[in-house]
Amino acid sequence: MRPTNYLALGSSALLLGLLLGAWQQGWISFHTPWSSAAPSENSTNHSQKRMVTLHYWQAPSWHTETRELLWQNRPQRDLKHLVTLWLDFLSNEQLLPQKTTLQTALLDPQTQTLYLSFASELFTTQQPTYDKLMLIEGLLKTVREHQPALTHVQFLLQHQPLPDPQLDFTSAWPIAGFA
Repeated sequence: MRPTNYLALGSSALLLGLLLGAWQQGWISFHTPWSSAAPSENSTNHSQKRMVTLHYWQAPSWHTETRELLWQNRPQRDLKHLVTLWLDFLSNEQLLPQKTTLQTALLDPQTQTLYLSFASELFTTQQPTYDKLMLIEGLLKTVREHQPALTHVQFLLQHQPLPDPQLDFTSAWPIAGFA
């Protein structure tokens, strides 16, 4: 074989490998006009704007705020956006002692547990325990209203149990709350 044939053959194999790899990863998809199968549920995007209610405690009573959120019917992603919206709202209203962001929201479908990992602490150790509990309850109420099938929420700080001298975050908290 001539060297140009090796170059053409190698280039074709590389291109084919890249296309197959992209197809396997779901980066590209192929649909033929004669295919009767509908696209899978994961590949279609059923996004819709939805009004969500955010619950929060501001002494001496509970308050709610309604906001618009793009709901994608993908529970893990929707819950991450919901909690991020809740945190942003509380931060803008200066109801959190510091700006807090959500790193990760993971959903375990078998146990119906939501794992929330925050980038920084949700509250300070000097805050009264009652204020911490009410902050947690506001988050639980917000999540419970929009994802009633959940049973527990695990609170984490950078993927480790949230450290707190008064409250135990080593186990998941029941979504039913306590207030």
